[in-house]
Formats: sequence, structure tokens, C-alpha cells
Amino acid sequence: MSFFDPREYVASGRLKDGLAKCNKLLKKSPDDVKLLTGKAGLLREMKRYDEAQEIIKSLMTSSNFPKDVESIRGFEKFLSAGLENSSRESPLTLGSGVNALWTNAGTGVPRQTAIDLSRARFDNAVEESRWIDVGYVCDLPSDH
Repeated sequence: MSFFDPREYVASGRLKDGLAKCNKLLKKSPDDVKLLTGKAGLLREMKRYDEAQEIIKSLMTSSNFPKDVESIRGFEKFLSAGLENSSRESPLTLGSGVNALWTNAGTGVPRQTAIDLSRARFDNAVEESRWIDVGYVCDLPSDH
């Protein structure tokens, strides 16, 4: 795969060019998580929110979805973009999409990885005073 950085296209305002290049690269590597995430970011910048969210949601259930904390937090920020700015107060939850993101990330991974993901999710929610999300972590099934 050729190097592709969607941020360059966003910074220069060449969103359509970036999307065209991304689509061309995706024909060669249709399951590339970084390309798909880049495409979703470009679509979001183009205000095509539904298409961007659909890509991210499909990635969440794919077998090559990254299961590390840094990637999950990146996806969380993507899914919740704009929500925090929609009101004066910080939200108590980032919603069901983010809840599903963390739940899917903890599925089918070794026990310690699931614990690490849950701990990171909990710490992040507490740090941001998202008390409903803290409750989601506390309600995890006992097999985690």
C-alpha cells in the first residue's frame, strides 16, 4: 500500500482529491483499517456523517479490528466527535455507539486484554466525568 495521510488533504482543503486517492488505494486493499479510517475521516470533514459512521461501525465488527487501547480511544473520539460541543456541560455518556465499540473490542480477546481494555475505558470515563459510561464498565459480564 502506498503511504496515505488524509490529514494532508484536510489541511489543504482538497477533500475530494483525498477521497478519490483513498478509494483508489482501497480497491487494492479493501480491508485496510487505516485506509478505511482515513476515508471515514474525509467523509466526516465533507459533512457526510452517515457514510463516515457506517464505515466505522462496519470496522467495529470486522475480524481485523484493532483491539489495543490507543486504537479504541481513537475510534471513540471519532464516534463521539461533536457530541461534547453540542451542549455547555460535558455529557454523562458518549452513547450506545461508543458502548458497543468498547464491548466489541473486549470480545474474543484474552482475559488480560479484556481487563486492560475495561480498565482504560473506566479510567477514561472517570477522568471525563462520564458517569453513565462508568456504569457501563461496572456492568460488564462476569466472563471478562
